[in-house]
Amino acid sequence: MKQIISIITVAILVTIGSCTTPMTTFKSNANGWKPNDFDPNNGVLLIEKITRPKLEQKKIEEYMLKNYPYRYEFVDAADLKGSNKKFEDKNVYQFALVSTYKIINIHEGKIDKTGFKKPLNVGIFDFNFIDRLNNKVYPKSGIYSSWASMTFKKIIETCLEKK
Repeated sequence: MKQIISIITVAILVTIGSCTTPMTTFKSNANGWKPNDFDPNNGVLLIEKITRPKLEQKKIEEYMLKNYPYRYEFVDAADLKGSNKKFEDKNVYQFALVSTYKIINIHEGKIDKTGFKKPLNVGIFDFNFIDRLNNKVYPKSGIYSSWASMTFKKIIETCLEKK
């Protein structure tokens, strides 16, 4: 039972504290994660679908429906690689927002019989823009979270802020 509580505690701390980029740096676009010429009024934003957990994709779709008044489409990764002719016009579908999922090792927790701490693996999400017209991949936002929807919402909120 204590191990489960420890795992839950570490997961919560990672979710809250894993933001490696301070919010002020993120919002100021100091690392260049957001394209300077991205304007939601122009074109259609392509958004790569989150495949797991499915509830996260649903949260993202509901958020966009409620908060993003511009044109966008959720697409599979294959669509971004050109398998769907619908998205060929890169003047219309210039920008894509793609996700990254990686597992990080956190060496916290109970010491096992050998005297070593058992590693705890935690999955984290981040997003980055791709400028399809100019073949440019932008840096990840640096706002990681165990929940894709949390990071996604911060990115969209920042993109919607008036300059």
